[in-house]
Amino acid sequence: MIVTMPGRRVPAFSLVEVLVAIGVIAVLLAILLPALRGARDSSWRTLSRSNVRQLHAAITLYADGSDELFPATEPGRLYPTDGDILVGYPYWHIYFTWPGVIHDVLPFRDHADVYLSPGAARAGSDEGRWPSSYVLSTSVAGHPSLWSGDAVADPQLQRAAKVSSVRYPASKALLWDAELPFVRPSPAHIGADLAEVTPMGMIDGSVSDRTPSQASSPVRNPFEFTLDRARLHNTGDGVLGRDY
Repeated sequence: MIVTMPGRRVPAFSLVEVLVAIGVIAVLLAILLPALRGARDSSWRTLSRSNVRQLHAAITLYADGSDELFPATEPGRLYPTDGDILVGYPYWHIYFTWPGVIHDVLPFRDHADVYLSPGAARAGSDEGRWPSSYVLSTSVAGHPSLWSGDAVADPQLQRAAKVSSVRYPASKALLWDAELPFVRPSPAHIGADLAEVTPMGMIDGSVSDRTPSQASSPVRNPFEFTLDRARLHNTGDGVLGRDY
């Protein structure tokens, strides 16, 4: 039991002092939280750039063992995802199905953390992690003449380009982080194009932060697929052209 002596005041904070202290704490939080969030986002971007480098290296290894060809699906062939099921895909879905094509080099199930951008909601699950956060430019999966401006949908032009055929490898995008789960509330888009700065790997192996919506104007792919007017996927003259 606590006994107070008559006439003796017990030290205490007044209501005004408490409100002032709360106000100071609120101001400090308002100052510190954006800085902490910025530091977190910066570290995640650094990790995403590291993922891009590793995925670029895996694609390079695949090309080395495939007559210098970039990833592309073959008609009638089935490809793995992150489970035990083999799946066939339409040709121009290569932008997100490419991990199945290079499965023997870098299995998705064993390297999901590399295929997924930092903060991806599905990163911690054992199943359902497909597809990758990183998309592949569809312009590496077609003959350059498809993006000449007057091409027709000739199935013979649906074939992977060779690495050695790229004219400006430092200016042509190969893959980039299209998900950016750490950007809040959500990444901005202009039409089909990501309008956020994102880690991007060029064909020459360089990695930097670039904005897809600021790439060169696209040329329509005559096959009329989902991304037939998206930048980076439809570079004028394909692998012979420049994105930046």
